[in-house]
Amino acid sequence: MSFGTGCLTLALLSLATGLRWQNLAALARAEWWMLLGGVLGAGFVFGTTLLAPRLGVATMVSLIIAGQVFTSLCFDRFGWLMMPLRELSAAKLTGAALVVAGVLLVNFGDRWFGR
Repeated sequence: MSFGTGCLTLALLSLATGLRWQNLAALARAEWWMLLGGVLGAGFVFGTTLLAPRLGVATMVSLIIAGQVFTSLCFDRFGWLMMPLRELSAAKLTGAALVVAGVLLVNFGDRWFGR
């Protein structure tokens, strides 16, 4: 439903604005890993709908954010997927550590501090 709705929305926007995606040749030139976005997106949507009722939304979202921060630091540091290399500063690492602290508080704060 999510991807069908998104596709329909893009089609309606294309009709309303008169803009079209005319570069289908770019799809043929795409690297294999560039096409993984759709597969990973579908897995993400499926995973969140499966896990939210089991873990709770706060736990799930905190883990998603922590994963995104960690992955973004790896993209910067190692230049994954042809991204420019960027050094990891103390401020970035401190921010990531605070995100981890937030995940721990969201997930275990009630046990540690009582309710």
